[in-house]
Amino acid sequence: MSRSLKALSLVAAMSLGAVFSFMLIGSADDKRHEESPAARSGESPPEKPRSRSGPRAPDLPIQHAILQEERAESAAEEKIVRSLDKPTTVDFNELPLEEALVFLKEYHNINIWIDRASLLDEGIALLQQPITLTLAGVRFESVLNLLLQPSHLDWVIQDEVMKITTEGWAAQHPEVRTYDVHNLIDAGHAPQDLTAAITQSIEPRSWGGKDGVASISHTGGVLIIRQSQRVHSEIAHLLADLDDIAKAGEDEQADLEKKAVVSIKVYPIGAEVANDLADCLQQFVAADSWENAGGQGKIRALSGMLVVEQTADVHTAIQRFLGELTTESPQSASCVSTQPRSETR
Repeated sequence: MSRSLKALSLVAAMSLGAVFSFMLIGSADDKRHEESPAARSGESPPEKPRSRSGPRAPDLPIQHAILQEERAESAAEEKIVRSLDKPTTVDFNELPLEEALVFLKEYHNINIWIDRASLLDEGIALLQQPITLTLAGVRFESVLNLLLQPSHLDWVIQDEVMKITTEGWAAQHPEVRTYDVHNLIDAGHAPQDLTAAITQSIEPRSWGGKDGVASISHTGGVLIIRQSQRVHSEIAHLLADLDDIAKAGEDEQADLEKKAVVSIKVYPIGAEVANDLADCLQQFVAADSWENAGGQGKIRALSGMLVVEQTADVHTAIQRFLGELTTESPQSASCVSTQPRSETR
């Protein structure tokens, strides 16, 4: 027999063997199916699970689980932050401070936790001190400050709760936050003026000295501030007030006639009485340029500062006037005794 015929015979034999084996396996599967309980009861055999169309996605890494937990915590704390601006009505009559805090906890549906260890360390035992306070529609944050500050207590939002602790503990655990002030700079506020306004009008003692732990700096239109949470809240409100003034000025600009260009500047005045000094400026510095005299100049007295919208030459006169005023002796540094030396007509 030739080699080609032998090869064909071998291939045919192998094919017949494969067919025969397949028939044996099939008959065995049929037999098992006939013997199974499902086959005897007339039910169809269960379908085999289908394979996935694609590869199975890998399990999420542990870092993702940590991020999810942080997001949940941030959401809980964000709820507390939002509650600070909500109107609150209280009517406390000789109510212990701790019970007043329980009332606020239920009123705003937030978690309030008292840091008793810190209070004990600093020798503060005022939770049973009777509180008398009646207010309607006041911001929750304002109510908290009125309740806590007389007892030298403070609040911190941390670990998904509002922690009631001591002023000392809060000051020693500051937070670093950034504030975008590009819009205020564009409105005419110099960064150094904003820095001075904040440090001189909000918790002045916390920014320097041996006990000062706060700090403030400016870079690229951003203020970087290290302070306690409560003080950060006051800073945010101050910057928001300045922003509202700037926006109001922008809205009114379209209605103004073409006059001299005006800009807004902040003048820190420290312990001076802001309203009195504002009146003084309008009397002795460019008296006919102010809004109350029919001009376009505006002035607003805030805590520890004056916000002035005026022309460049009037701003120069104001700076000179304030400089001369501060060089006067305490007895003569008053609006009554100051002469109109820097008036601009």
